[in-house]
Amino acid sequence: MVNWLKYYFLGFFSNGLSKEGAKRSGFNLLLNILLAFILLCGGFVAGYAASFPVFYSKAEDFKSFVYSAFAEENGNGKIQLEARGGKFIADVPNQKGYTNGFTDGNAYGKNGYVLVVDTRPAEQTFDDFAVKCTDPSGKEIGVEEYRNLSESDKAKASFKIEYTGKELDVKGNQAEYIAFLDRVADKNDKEYSAVNAEKYAKLKEERASGKLDEDAYARGVYTLFVKAYYPSFNKIEMHGEAPTLRTYYLGMAMGVDAKKCLVILDDLCVCSFESVNGIRLDFGSYVKVKDGVISADGLSAAEARSNIDGLIKKAFSDSVGFNLLLYVINVFKAMIFILAAVAIIALIVFAVCRFADVEFGKNYLDTLKIIGSYLTVSALLAFIAAFVFSFFMARNQVFILAEITVIVVVVVRAVILTVMEIIKNRREKKNAAINEQE
Repeated sequence: MVNWLKYYFLGFFSNGLSKEGAKRSGFNLLLNILLAFILLCGGFVAGYAASFPVFYSKAEDFKSFVYSAFAEENGNGKIQLEARGGKFIADVPNQKGYTNGFTDGNAYGKNGYVLVVDTRPAEQTFDDFAVKCTDPSGKEIGVEEYRNLSESDKAKASFKIEYTGKELDVKGNQAEYIAFLDRVADKNDKEYSAVNAEKYAKLKEERASGKLDEDAYARGVYTLFVKAYYPSFNKIEMHGEAPTLRTYYLGMAMGVDAKKCLVILDDLCVCSFESVNGIRLDFGSYVKVKDGVISADGLSAAEARSNIDGLIKKAFSDSVGFNLLLYVINVFKAMIFILAAVAIIALIVFAVCRFADVEFGKNYLDTLKIIGSYLTVSALLAFIAAFVFSFFMARNQVFILAEITVIVVVVVRAVILTVMEIIKNRREKKNAAINEQE
């Protein structure tokens, strides 16, 4: 056991110990790969978590924007925000009671940031989405034309929806929805569906009994209409039975072209801000907060600022689990590249050593086990690099740096091993030749 520990943890620093890898089980190589994976994930998460307070403290433009909306008097009025029953409840001082900075003129925006505060239930706020359809030839057609295509043509055609960020008034076209659902419930109509007809009948029954008020009935009619009239939205809409504003908000805040923003929904908080040197931080999660007032007219500016700071830091800490999952996925992908690099390095070492007639280079698998034994220390150095440089670089840059660090360290150590073994081998041959002559 002692010899194994010496080999495993000191082999990186000793050619003699690392060469033992050729005689040891392939389990050691797998263990090196596993530890390298864990160290890389740990370095990214630890560095990201430890550097956040520093970056947040220096994000002056972002904090000025947030404080202006929640902690200071301004021309639009201070936003009132509290946590109650594990949910956020906001009162935005305008006629709507919420603010969608992506589409309503960004009344609370400042320093290039967008503010969204909409704490209404996600399943009750629908997006007034647009639809774009094309036939099999690529020609744009209407929804009705798309619906009339054969199933084989639909497979070649396209159906896409575009979120607009504008709220849909489900009562505005209620007569149209009901007219279509009446057809769905008619056994003699081509739109008839037994399942949807049953749901429609239940809706009307619950309305008549008073179980559903007019607003709930209108939402039920709309979502059933969407389900019956359009193709399934299940792959793009996860928050309601029809396209919701929440999906639009999250797409704008966390998508490919994400804006710098703060988004607060009833149980979610998403932040995207720039700190020193333009380094950008993006995170979001379901936030578990204690009941209490976060910002209100009765609080001083200092109290409101402290509460808002606490909310954002809590959102970050609650997102660590999600970030860990992302790192696990990305490190897994990176490990495939790293292992391919190690295999190539081992192949080159094997070829060079075989040409030079170095003993451990006579078997590729043995060479691979030796070179692979350098992964743990290489990943440990990458862990340190990831942690330290997380305070100075963006996440994607730190990730690339750590990946390169692992490969470079393995390359350098493999070169040192190869050169020293070749020199040692030549010296031994030279001494043997001298001894023979004597």
